Amino acid sequence: MRTIFPELTTIIQPINQISSKAIEVLNDRLESKETLKEYILPVTMWEGSTS
Repeated sequence: MRTIFPELTTIIQPINQISSKAIEVLNDRLESKETLKEYILPVTMWEGSTS
């Protein structure tokens, strides 16, 4: 990870979960299955010195 000064507060998104969910939804839509319009996945806040 690159160091930046001051350290910024950052939201870390679960890229693996996002991509897996996107593929799942795409497959469901291709098969004409109902899908939700919104999904909520957990995120992590990494606190830097700017918070």
